Amino acid sequence: MNSGQDNLPVVSIGVLVKHFGGILLVKCQNSSAVEKWQLPSDKLFWQESMLQAVERITQQQAGVVAVAGDIVEAYDLINDKIEAEPGSHVVVLTFEAEYQDGDLRAGDCVLDVAWASGVALRSMVVEDNTAELLSDLGLM
Repeated sequence: MNSGQDNLPVVSIGVLVKHFGGILLVKCQNSSAVEKWQLPSDKLFWQESMLQAVERITQQQAGVVAVAGDIVEAYDLINDKIEAEPGSHVVVLTFEAEYQDGDLRAGDCVLDVAWASGVALRSMVVEDNTAELLSDLGLM
């Protein structure tokens, strides 16, 4: 097992924005055959604060201005079973954010964006970690 001295975890920031009863979700491009809806998220950049990342992510991915609030979830995604590579370790921090302004528009890396709630949300193909969080919060 790698001691981790040569590798460091990546920090990913997720954003939970509620507005008019809906949750902001994005459908990102990926290598999977089925694109799934998820909370806006991205890696934390070098020398970027977590609060700045929340604002950048919502603006870039969904065209929405939001102000970061409290952390609602933190967990590790560790995969040590990747062959020919040392594996991966992602620390995921999900923040609540308060909607301020902006009309939804899909950013460059995003296929679609939506405010989802109720039956529509339950009928969407939602990424597993996002679905678990929304369920835990009573939103799905």
